[in-house]
Amino acid sequence: MKNRYTITAALLLCLVLALFAFSCKKDENEHTGEAMDMSAVSSQELEGYATLGGYTRLRVTVGTGSKGEAVWRAVKENAKIIAHPEQQVAYYISQIEAQYKYYAEQADMSYEDMLSEVGATEESIRAEAESMAADDVIYELVRRDANITLNESEKQSLFGKYVQKYVSDYGYTEQYVKENMAEIIYESMLYDKTTEYLIKNNDFQ
Repeated sequence: MKNRYTITAALLLCLVLALFAFSCKKDENEHTGEAMDMSAVSSQELEGYATLGGYTRLRVTVGTGSKGEAVWRAVKENAKIIAHPEQQVAYYISQIEAQYKYYAEQADMSYEDMLSEVGATEESIRAEAESMAADDVIYELVRRDANITLNESEKQSLFGKYVQKYVSDYGYTEQYVKENMAEIIYESMLYDKTTEYLIKNNDFQ
């Protein structure tokens, strides 16, 4: 039997990657309600959740992590969070809880022991979900304000590259990605294009 109180570094890394994948992909399953389609939310409603500050010509400190991560942190710090979209918060809570439950099973632990082991609580899970929901709102506000879109040429030229990334990063088969994940890939392309815009239009130190 596995040691109930031993979690390997690899397991924790898998947990982090899984949570990241869920936040990027918004992949619904039987454990969750539906994520909000932020692209379909009116600008007026989005502005009820947050207002942007400046998002270009910022002086961004990279520190640890990538320029993309750093610039999104700076943009978020410059924004004002007014409220959190509850549907999106509930979605992320269910995603996070489902992942903790899955990894508790893999480690032969109870869900409560897993939370204790990683220092998570209901309050910290909700705080993380609220932060992720706010990230979604801010991203969509920036994308719209900067008028960033994808054209058909970009979709076609980059599709194969993104298929391979999803295969290598998340373990899907190439056929599954091509047949079932096209819209998710286009969302990733758009997010990456918006991030590239921010990197080009801000200063880093």
